[in-house]
Amino acid sequence: MTSDKENVLEKAKLACGRYRLVMMTCGYVESNTTSWLIFTTHDGHFATAAEAVIELALDMYAKFEEDVLSTEYVFHKDCCKVEIAGNVAAVFCSKCGTRIKVKEFDPEEFMEYVRSLHSTTCDSYGESEGTANRSFAFWPWRANEIIGAAKDEVVMIAENGEVVLLHALYDARSDLKMLDENVVEAGDNWRSSDWDDVRQKGTNFSY
Repeated sequence: MTSDKENVLEKAKLACGRYRLVMMTCGYVESNTTSWLIFTTHDGHFATAAEAVIELALDMYAKFEEDVLSTEYVFHKDCCKVEIAGNVAAVFCSKCGTRIKVKEFDPEEFMEYVRSLHSTTCDSYGESEGTANRSFAFWPWRANEIIGAAKDEVVMIAENGEVVLLHALYDARSDLKMLDENVVEAGDNWRSSDWDDVRQKGTNFSY
């Protein structure tokens, strides 16, 4: 029999949402990873699986932006500053070779970044609290919380996790979607069926 206290706690949880963990693998069929990436929320829950995955995708984009897109473009050298001031079309510094034009979002590079997380260490994972532009909604270090978690608290993406995150990101950031020529050419048919599974069913069981 459920106690009054347990009923109150359950109602409070449902009021703020139920999804608090996302677990996923990357790749498809033979390339499907054997390890899982497991992320938990810092606090609270998300009302829908799609909302949870979109927030995780935005976390991953913020990490990708800081770890990959931004690191090459800190202009400490005087020659780079001269090049930028004198040649707005320049991509690289003509003297030292440093890239000086900000790199545009590359969907393949983003997906490869997500796939690479399967082989990171605690040290190489880098920042896990947030970046200059975003406080992260998810945390990668409490995978033990999946033990004992209710099924309806977990979003499980059985394959193509990197594809799901990319398309979730596109739903949240249409400006990035427009940089993907394949998506633009596909028009309304751009959406990933794996992302549709998460949006419509709350999880993706492909096998």
